[in-house]
Amino acid sequence: MSILVTGGAGFLGSHLLERLYSETSETLICFDNFNDYYDPAQKHRNLNNLRNQPRFQLIEGDLCDPTSLKHLFETHPIEHVFHFAACAGVRPSLKDPLMYERVNVEGTLHLLQIIRDFPVKRMMFTSSATVYGSGCIAPFQENGALGEPASPYGITKRSAELHCLLFHKIHQIPITILRPFSVFGPRLRPDLAISIFASAIINQRTLPILGDGTAKRDFTYIDDFINGVVTAWKTKECIGEIINLGHNQPRQIREVIDILAEQLGQPARLEYRPPHPGDLPLTCADLNKAQSLFDYRPKVSLEEGLEHFARWFCDQSSTDNSNIESP
Repeated sequence: MSILVTGGAGFLGSHLLERLYSETSETLICFDNFNDYYDPAQKHRNLNNLRNQPRFQLIEGDLCDPTSLKHLFETHPIEHVFHFAACAGVRPSLKDPLMYERVNVEGTLHLLQIIRDFPVKRMMFTSSATVYGSGCIAPFQENGALGEPASPYGITKRSAELHCLLFHKIHQIPITILRPFSVFGPRLRPDLAISIFASAIINQRTLPILGDGTAKRDFTYIDDFINGVVTAWKTKECIGEIINLGHNQPRQIREVIDILAEQLGQPARLEYRPPHPGDLPLTCADLNKAQSLFDYRPKVSLEEGLEHFARWFCDQSSTDNSNIESP
């Protein structure tokens, strides 16, 4: 039997695949299109620990190609699906909302229709904390008012959630929806805030801060997030539920930069700019449901997580890319 992870070469997906490899005896299938949203070479490097393992298969394909999806399910006995693939990023979604609609909504629908025809034991869908829009009351509760959408990305993730819930209700697909909050750690995408901060600090470039730096984010370390994903997957009571996976201790952006600069051993050169219309002043996960269903309790502090991230960032920054074999 096989476990499918869509978007498995990305930051979240590659960490999940490693965890599943260590905890299961199933064949793991990484399905990824290796698009150029950021350097595909980084995505290939994310899989270095798994590439030559006997129970690992890498299949390059596109969620928006139903023919390739059907072939995948026809030729592999897939019992579990972790749907992590998405067109990511709040700000880019403002520039190309149609692309986000196509990948995040249409792509998810293609997958749901295939699973309807090729039933699985579990499907885990990774949504986003961006479904909580402006005006949402913190801490954000899964069954609370979502506020006004702040980006096309958030809208597409919410739309995909609703499709998942509908397919669960009508076609009895055993789906769990997870909402991650500002996950960070080694292999973090280069377009995300902590990566941008680290790159500017280590290269002594001016670091643009949108707003006054007092915006707070519920930063969640990758290991805590993956623990939540895997435990929710193993918990039958999570089927049909939407579940926050955050840390519930929001920290100011300025504070994050100060800690990161100390870890990297370089000062941060800040330049304050007007806030971005798609950004929220605060994100904060209510964790009561996750704690009630499977005793989810994040353990890694921001300081410890940034230490791990900084060590990885310095290591990969010093790597001579010319010595890395092309995938």
